[in-house]
Amino acid sequence: MAAHALWRKIITQNDENPFSQAPNLQAALILDCAVDESQRWADMVAFLRSLSDMEVHVAQHLSNLKRSGTPTTCIVADVFLRWAVPFAKTHALHSVSLCPMSVTNFSIFYHLNLGLEGWKDYIAESPPLQLTDIPARLIDPSRLGNEIVECFANVRRADSIVASSFYALDCKAVETQRHKTPVHLNGWIPNSFGSVHNAARPQVKEIAAGLFKSGCYFVWALRLDNDASHFSEMLPTEFIDECEGQGLIAAWFGQAEIRKHPAVGGF
Repeated sequence: MAAHALWRKIITQNDENPFSQAPNLQAALILDCAVDESQRWADMVAFLRSLSDMEVHVAQHLSNLKRSGTPTTCIVADVFLRWAVPFAKTHALHSVSLCPMSVTNFSIFYHLNLGLEGWKDYIAESPPLQLTDIPARLIDPSRLGNEIVECFANVRRADSIVASSFYALDCKAVETQRHKTPVHLNGWIPNSFGSVHNAARPQVKEIAAGLFKSGCYFVWALRLDNDASHFSEMLPTEFIDECEGQGLIAAWFGQAEIRKHPAVGGF
């Protein structure tokens, strides 16, 4: 889920408002203008472009804050909100690009306009990148690829970056990126399984084997592929029986309820 959408979800659920115990922070609901969620994955270009309509509402809110005498010094925005960094520059605000991915992945997007050779030179201490390592939609010219290039052309002008990672996991990319733009890490790893990425069946079976051999209790939201009527068709034979009492698998779980449960040790 994009950061703006998550923000909107959080502040409209008053009973779970994380700022309720922080009296110095105030939340404001700003229309994100995004296309309906059911249509987003069908046309990602239209989705990204629809977010540009959000700028006028942020500008209005900024004006309201100014009239009320509330100082504004910084804007933190998802890297895919292409208008955010230019907006911050126009209004003399510190611009922070919020990156919902690892710094290594961010570096690929950040230098998307350089091509494969540019990436190899940039992340010099990382394993050499191969064409098969890069999503095809980013290599071949496409409407979506061009849209992402334009988003990150603005991100390169940001004053700083907040990325989703740990230093120990991303240290090489972090140190290299810091020569370009200051990078701060928020200490968590994003999860895109099921929400963005449909894993192929061989990958699903490898994940299943890893979960089983780990010996850990788990809850797994597994999206059906186009050829499956039940997730058991995608899993190793006897996997569900073997994991009885160890794991729970379903097509969907409420993330908020799962993540706040005291029994959960990792997500």
